[in-house]
Amino acid sequence: MAQDQSNTQETEKPSSNKTWEQALNEKSQSLNREGVGQSSTATNHKGVELLLDKALQTSIRLPMLEITFDRFVRINSTSLRNYTADNVDVEIENMNTERFGDCLARIGSPSMFSVFKVIEWDNFCILAFDSTMIYAFVEVLFGGRKTPPSLKVEGRPFTSIENSVVKSITEIVLHDLSLAFNPVTSANFQLDRVETNPKFAMIVRPEDVAIVLNLKVTMDTRSGNIHIILPYTTIEPVKKILSKPYIGERGSKDPNWTRHFENEIGKATVTIKVSLDGMPAGLKNVAELKVGKTIMLDKMVGADWDIKLNETIISTGQPGKSGDKLAIQLNDSINLERYKK
Repeated sequence: MAQDQSNTQETEKPSSNKTWEQALNEKSQSLNREGVGQSSTATNHKGVELLLDKALQTSIRLPMLEITFDRFVRINSTSLRNYTADNVDVEIENMNTERFGDCLARIGSPSMFSVFKVIEWDNFCILAFDSTMIYAFVEVLFGGRKTPPSLKVEGRPFTSIENSVVKSITEIVLHDLSLAFNPVTSANFQLDRVETNPKFAMIVRPEDVAIVLNLKVTMDTRSGNIHIILPYTTIEPVKKILSKPYIGERGSKDPNWTRHFENEIGKATVTIKVSLDGMPAGLKNVAELKVGKTIMLDKMVGADWDIKLNETIISTGQPGKSGDKLAIQLNDSINLERYKK
C-alpha cells in the first residue's frame, strides 16, 4: 500500500493549466481518500501556505517606496537627535511583505500601536513600538542611566508618561514620513489613536497583505525597534507611482534644455493675417458676385483692423503705408491670453 502511494506521488504532476495551489489541494484530497493520516494532510496544507507566502514576498516590487524609506531614515535620524539631544541612529533592518495578522503576532506584546490615517489615500497604517524601544526613549528623555538595566521588562501596562512619549515620537515620525513622501506624492499623515492591544489595531483583515518596514533605533547603548506597517489596500491609490524605478524632483529644470527650447522656438515662423471685417453669406449670393458688386460691412470708416494668428485675434491696428508697401500700426501689445477663447 505504501509503495503504491509512493508511485502515485511520483507519477502525478500538475497540468500546465492549473495553479500550484489547485494542484496541491487536489493532491491533499487524493491522499485523504487513500487513507493517509491527518499529520500528512497538515504537512501538505503547511506547504501550500509556504508557497503562497513566498509568492507574496516576490510579487510586490515598489522601487520608489524603497527610495522614500531611505530618505525617511536620514530625515528621522536628524529629527530624533534634535528631540532627544542624544546620539540617535536609525537604520533599516529589512523591508518585507507579510500577512497583516502574522505581522502583529510577530511584534507581540507588550507593544504600542499608533494607528494613523493618510489623508490623501483615505486609509490607515500602523506605527508599532516594541517595549524595549519605549523604555529606551523614556530613559533618554528623563535622564536615565547610560547603562541599560539588566532586568527583563515585566509585562505591566504602560503608564500615562510612556503613552505621552510614544505620541510625541509618533508625531515626529509621521512628520518626517510626510517629508520623505513629498517629492514622490502628496501624503499627510495624521495620528488617529494609540493602542496597546493588537486586537484593537486591526485596521484590515488578518489575511490581508501588508508591507512592513522594520527599523532599528540605537541611542548609545540602548536600542529598540519601530515597525511601519502599510497595508497593501492603503497604498493602492499610489501603486503606479511607487512602482516606477525613478521619479525626478518636482519643479526641477535643466537650464540647458530651457535655453535650447527658447532658441528653437525663436526660430519658428508663423503667418499673421490682417482683416477688416467679415459677414455671413449664403452660397447662392456668393455665386452671384460679379465685378463691381458692393459688399456692405458693419465696420465704419477708420475702424481698427484685426490682426490674427491662426484665426485668433491677437491685436488690432490702423492701416497705413511704409515706403511703397502697405503696413499696419498696432494699437496695443500682443497678448495671447487676453484674446484666448
